Amino acid sequence: MSRFFRSLIRGPFFDLLLVLAFVALGPAGSLAQLPSSSAPATSTTAPADAPRDVKLNIFAVLSPEIEAAVRAVSQDLMDQEGLSTFPQLGFQIHCTLYMTNYPPAVLDELVSRVKAFAATTRAFPARTTRLQITKDNWFFLDLERDRNLQSLSDAIVGLASPLRSPTSFIPEWAKDNPEKVECIKQYGSPNVFSQFEPHLTLLANADGEALARFLAKNGKNPAYALPIAGQVIAIGIGEADRKGQIATPSAIFPLLPASAPTDLPTAP
Repeated sequence: MSRFFRSLIRGPFFDLLLVLAFVALGPAGSLAQLPSSSAPATSTTAPADAPRDVKLNIFAVLSPEIEAAVRAVSQDLMDQEGLSTFPQLGFQIHCTLYMTNYPPAVLDELVSRVKAFAATTRAFPARTTRLQITKDNWFFLDLERDRNLQSLSDAIVGLASPLRSPTSFIPEWAKDNPEKVECIKQYGSPNVFSQFEPHLTLLANADGEALARFLAKNGKNPAYALPIAGQVIAIGIGEADRKGQIATPSAIFPLLPASAPTDLPTAP
């Protein structure tokens, strides 16, 4: 070997070659694998969560005569028992027609269907019937379930239910009621068709003793406990909380002026 090459091996140039070779070799002495341009890149970003379903309440809006009764009973509940009703807390006064869950992708279509339906439906008479305390201490101002109100709910279920999210969940309170179980399986709600019970919710899971005292004292109050006549004047839609209440409606669509007789269109 020439003196020149021996000087390279012993000199700093050879040391540099050794360092470069060490970097190029993997820990096991083989060449490190580099990503090829043809191999798919591996993402380090976690997959985005799927959009969550939205619980929507499609509801009837009542005329001022009936809303005034709701405000009157709410004020008396506050004055006599210190109980704040949902309307006093700013929630929409409403009669639920159909409430269930939907995927976000269908929301525009759902609103469009409700709007088109309202544009061809006339306002019609409605009336309250009584104050009611449920077994779970919800407090309702009940509405009469007449042909027109039942038909309105049925039609809304018919146009909205094809867009809903499927569900297999049956709440405990409904498991012993075969009709409600069947409604949940088919329509995602226990309170449709034969199980429709129209009402205006005042309180949920309230103090039962306070409600009983109030009802005993005010069960004949003509301002709200006896039947009050009014109308269904609009259909609204909005996101509902766990108790079915709507803080801010997404839209409210007025119905056409009332005429006699009232004929509700059927759902498409």
